[in-house]
Amino acid sequence: MKTKQLRVVAILDEDSNDRIVLQQAFEQCRQDIEVHSFEKASELVEYLSRSEANCVRNGSADLIIVALDLPWESTFDLIVTIKADHSLRHMPIIVLIGLVPEPLIKRLYDVGANTVIARPVLWDELVGVIKKTCDYWFGPLKM
Repeated sequence: MKTKQLRVVAILDEDSNDRIVLQQAFEQCRQDIEVHSFEKASELVEYLSRSEANCVRNGSADLIIVALDLPWESTFDLIVTIKADHSLRHMPIIVLIGLVPEPLIKRLYDVGANTVIARPVLWDELVGVIKKTCDYWFGPLKM
């Protein structure tokens, strides 16, 4: 019998309610996802580095979701840090944004963000975006 492989999603958002909502959206979309939430960029980087160094399968992230306006560190610096680390750079980074100017979006891609998504306001829209994101990065769920 083949064991189902869990996909690991790391969420970084300063707002605890937003982290919970994102986690619930992922759980509604896929049953093969384990979500880890972080409030500070330094916590996320430490978790990713520690997990990669220890070769912990359920530690490293298959996908990283980052809120744009983190009060503790710059989102740009975080992306650069992850992409500069040889053991972490393979992890896709999706940045959730509010209303921001086009040059800011271009800069996110320039520093290494894989995808920039406007943060949906309504629950159904959020679930739809998360489902499409999972389908794109993980492929369709096979039962």
